[in-house]
Amino acid sequence: MRAHPFSLVAAVGFALALAFGSTASWSESPPSSTASASAAVSASASAPPRPKPLPLPEETFDAEPFPAAASERPSLKDWQSAKLVEPTRRSPRSRVCSVFRLREWVKVRCALRIASVNQFGGDPQDAYTWVGVAEGFGWGPENGAEVMFRVAPGDRRVFQFFELVPDPCVGQASSPSILVDASWAPGDARPTLVLR
Repeated sequence: MRAHPFSLVAAVGFALALAFGSTASWSESPPSSTASASAAVSASASAPPRPKPLPLPEETFDAEPFPAAASERPSLKDWQSAKLVEPTRRSPRSRVCSVFRLREWVKVRCALRIASVNQFGGDPQDAYTWVGVAEGFGWGPENGAEVMFRVAPGDRRVFQFFELVPDPCVGQASSPSILVDASWAPGDARPTLVLR
């Protein structure tokens, strides 16, 4: 009868462990629970404190009514007075993104290492994307990216952030990351903004 390869490997491994294993005897007792508890307390005392999570905005992005008339695209200076708001829904992953609203304009900024932002659905009119300059080719700090668009009844827009990720073949690649879905279906009283 032929021996199974796994049992041969297990037997050789067991023999090597006995021959070159630790010098501790089998009769040694495990460390006491008080010793391990005190070691855990001293380790947690020396660990740096966890950063506090950013406060979530108190208002949703649709709390105030949207103006019926279209306004000019906000300037960079205008965005400085924009209100930080919370989208209708978001995934835990999208907590790295901030949402701002100014009149009927919405801006979503994600603090990630971004390669690009693409619009996959909706009218490209009154929709703008921006990607920060990455510091060098290596893994530096997040460059961030933004998408800015106007919200009006009947609109539906879908944007995708693409994140830079390590790739074993080419060094860096881009991978789909945060999805921004903004829609105001005909007949709905207010729009929805979902980040996932």
